[in-house]
Amino acid sequence: MSWLRYNKWKPKWSLVDFESLLPMVRVLEFWAEKYSPDNWKKWLDKTEILESAMRHLTAMLDGEEIDKESTLPHVWHLMCNCLFYSFYSKK
Repeated sequence: MSWLRYNKWKPKWSLVDFESLLPMVRVLEFWAEKYSPDNWKKWLDKTEILESAMRHLTAMLDGEEIDKESTLPHVWHLMCNCLFYSFYSKK
């Protein structure tokens, strides 16, 4: 007997390399300590998220790898900005 599976439109989480998301988690941990866990989920302005992303991106384009405040790489912050923007775009 064969079982029918209806997975065509379900997310394929096996395609994600979860270890590559660890840098983003490190930035979230930094900000959770500064503000509070999940504080970013309460409310962020989408334009301000993009402004932050651009600051990190332009710093990288200028050759700066590390954010002065957090001492974490700008690209890690950029990953968070993309997460935040995606989170608020679904609302």
